[in-house]
Amino acid sequence: MNYDKQKFLNILDKLKASFGSQNKMAEALELSSSYITKIYDENTKNPPAPEYLKKIAENSNGITTYEELMSICGYLNDCEITERSKSRLQQIIKLANGLSVQEVNYLIKQLNKSKIQVKEGEEC
Repeated sequence: MNYDKQKFLNILDKLKASFGSQNKMAEALELSSSYITKIYDENTKNPPAPEYLKKIAENSNGITTYEELMSICGYLNDCEITERSKSRLQQIIKLANGLSVQEVNYLIKQLNKSKIQVKEGEEC
């Protein structure tokens, strides 16, 4: 497991900025302020559990995804994410039939926010 704490903290910083304060962020993410403080103060050596990552992703207003957080925290490798992303993309395409151009563009924008990619030359 390879936990990239700095990347995780960068995402928390973006979330904190979007919510206006650490307390508002904690409330929106359904986490305690003390837990978030522990993460920032580097009192936690292990990454947050997947159930916490799911809460963060679901309440992030599109800033991050569950797959991105799972990768950053070392629970998934890039190949696993790629397969999950392909499956999600296929589901979105099925749902996109009948959507307006604006709605499709919104979906594309959300997909483009995902920064997870398989490195060139890497085999899955």
